[in-house]
Amino acid sequence: MKTTKGLKTMTGVLFALTVVAVFFSIGNEEVGAAYVVNDSESATVSVTISSLAMIDLTPATMDFGSTNPGTSITTYTAMSLSLSQFQVENVGSTNLTNVWFNVTQPTSNPFGTGNNDSYNAANYIAINGSSEAPATFKFIDMIEYPHPTDIVYLTLPANTQAQGRFHAGPSEYFWALNSSNGDCSGDAAGDSIMIGTVAHDPDTTGDIDLSDNQAAIIQVDASNGVANVTVGGDTYCAQVASDCGSVRLYRFNADAPGAAGGSCQFDGRYSTTTLTPGDSYAAGIRMYVPYGATVGAMSTGTLTVLATSA
Repeated sequence: MKTTKGLKTMTGVLFALTVVAVFFSIGNEEVGAAYVVNDSESATVSVTISSLAMIDLTPATMDFGSTNPGTSITTYTAMSLSLSQFQVENVGSTNLTNVWFNVTQPTSNPFGTGNNDSYNAANYIAINGSSEAPATFKFIDMIEYPHPTDIVYLTLPANTQAQGRFHAGPSEYFWALNSSNGDCSGDAAGDSIMIGTVAHDPDTTGDIDLSDNQAAIIQVDASNGVANVTVGGDTYCAQVASDCGSVRLYRFNADAPGAAGGSCQFDGRYSTTTLTPGDSYAAGIRMYVPYGATVGAMSTGTLTVLATSA
């Protein structure tokens, strides 16, 4: 009887071990096993990408909200996010080497009109240069018109044809156009633009002596001249209309008069570094709301990015 009981016990142990082994064997097959291959055949897959230059700017809308005149807005709202940058991406198939921007502008002087629609929001945006410190912001291309009335406390050169201000948000810098023949395109010796070196605001008079600190205007064509200027410590190209009726302060618009041909110290390009397909970079952006902006929404502006392929 003892021998039979021992055999039964041993048989039970062996059965248990067999069940465990089968369990682990099944588990291993489920994890690593594959179907039995009886035959196979392969096909080649190919595709050729066409040459296409294409660039994307995201987000497509930027809402800088509501604020008081004479402020700098550092963030905007888009897609329920609060952002301080936008993305430029090469979504095409070829390298891009030149990138620049265009902005919409008011077609006449909005200041003094009392009409909020006369202002164009894109005229007052500044971006961070691709090779500059993160806190450095410059206007893409801001147009200014002569002040609607004479600014009586300015000291002006003898041949002043126009006077105005560069509206840089919390700071304003006075300017004057000097020409002996009434044509400000740089067609005559002495054509120049004078710019104040100290900012004006409601609490500070600033530099009001515009009889010095002149920058010579270089003629581009019969309608335009360009001067290399410094405004608030930042360097720009200043495009001056021959009729002395406007000044454009630009840095990142390669389409602006004088950007090509060497008349200006900058050629208007934002970046010349190769941007390969699928690559991108971010640019910081700010809105400089000018003093004297009329209550209500400005006309919606447009920021456009442009590029050329390698």
